[in-house]
Amino acid sequence: QRDTREIGGGDVDSTTGLGRGLGRGKGKSRGSTKIESKAPSKKVQPAGPKNYFDSTGATSKKVSDPQMQLQAIPPQRLRTLLAQLPVRHAVERGSMHQRLEAHFPHWKDYLRCGVSLIFYGVGSKKELLEGFASSTLTDGAVVVVNGYFPSLTIKEVIFNVVCNLGIGQEEDLKCLSILQLLSKAKDAKSRCYLVINNIDGTSLHSPEVQALLADLSSLSMVHMIASIDHINAPLLWDKKLLARFNWMWHAADTLAPYIAETAHVPLMLAGMAEDRQVRGAANVLKSLTSNSRAIFKALADLHNSNEDETGVSFPKLYLRCREEFLASSELTLKGHLTEFCDHQLVRQKRGHDGQEMLHIPTSLESIKLLLAEVEN
Repeated sequence: QRDTREIGGGDVDSTTGLGRGLGRGKGKSRGSTKIESKAPSKKVQPAGPKNYFDSTGATSKKVSDPQMQLQAIPPQRLRTLLAQLPVRHAVERGSMHQRLEAHFPHWKDYLRCGVSLIFYGVGSKKELLEGFASSTLTDGAVVVVNGYFPSLTIKEVIFNVVCNLGIGQEEDLKCLSILQLLSKAKDAKSRCYLVINNIDGTSLHSPEVQALLADLSSLSMVHMIASIDHINAPLLWDKKLLARFNWMWHAADTLAPYIAETAHVPLMLAGMAEDRQVRGAANVLKSLTSNSRAIFKALADLHNSNEDETGVSFPKLYLRCREEFLASSELTLKGHLTEFCDHQLVRQKRGHDGQEMLHIPTSLESIKLLLAEVEN
């Protein structure tokens, strides 16, 4: 029985004026000197990589452009409005899709010859590739992978492919590593077609992931069909990877909108302050050591569990770190906290009882998004 699976944005601070009198009265040869000073304006926080929590604060500078004064639209409302736009050039798109559908039998023959198919061009190719798999690739299991999904992992891809090859039970395969799964896939007897929408997606474009995908495509019973949309996507592969993928390139201009591919990308007209905060803080945390990230995660968990309190006390955090073997002494933990404060990830302030409290200066939702971004 055939199985199909789918896995898965000039004013200065002060001015001093010096004036000299122009008229001369009796007994006075020179005019008096007049000194005027303006009060310094409010200092604007400079934009930089460390000011991700303060960059969204309001400034006193007035903007003359009326377009810059427009209020941000909620993302869900904006997507609803975009979905209501009329479809343009539907007839032309349909004719282009029909011309591409005429090549379906030839593409299947290419796959049987041992090559992998990769499609490029203007427009979303998700509907085209999935239609090709459902209508033509009927002699084996089909696994559809959405490479644009942010939380996609390579182990999920390999696990689903191996399960569809009919090698063993899912419960027995869950405890195996990626290399063990690939080793078992070499003994497959049934055929599996792997369709990857956006193989150049953010969750798949690392060299390690591309090397594992190349190992997967080189298996005799696995046939890979993929699509790319970024203009620099071919730079993902060197000569060795290209030889292992054995790509056959096909132009597939569909002019279809990228609706599914851009569902996880923040819209330009929507408010992106929270997204900028999360991305900036995530970049800083990724540059730290794994132990520092684990300590920050412990602090964030305590911070989220105490919503009514003003922060987390140092003894409470130290006890948590001792339990998880993250810090062996208070001096070591204070060193990590100093690093967090230098990067403006954590702030220290006194509580009502005068005790020093540790506070993450962002909302609880932003903290959850930040932890998910770092874990991915």
